[in-house]
Amino acid sequence: MGVLTFAEKVKLGGGECVMLYRGVSVSGKAFFAYIRAGREGIEHMHQDGLAALTRDIGEYGDVIYMDFRAEPDAKAEAFLAGYLARYEQLLKAAS
Repeated sequence: MGVLTFAEKVKLGGGECVMLYRGVSVSGKAFFAYIRAGREGIEHMHQDGLAALTRDIGEYGDVIYMDFRAEPDAKAEAFLAGYLARYEQLLKAAS
């Protein structure tokens, strides 16, 4: 059993996943965001990163959590765990 990447751990299925985005605001402040994105948004995020392009992060997908910290803290991790648990419950209820 190998180590899963962040994206693999939080994959939601249906072509969507939650991505951890790290950036620096226009004012120079570090931030991170959890973004729920489909394949197109993930590809744009990847290509923009390679090209060092700047874009409004909302264009990649739905920003579900954001904080002006360089890395997620315990509060952010708890939010993500709860978000994913609720999503999993919705999937089970729908099937």
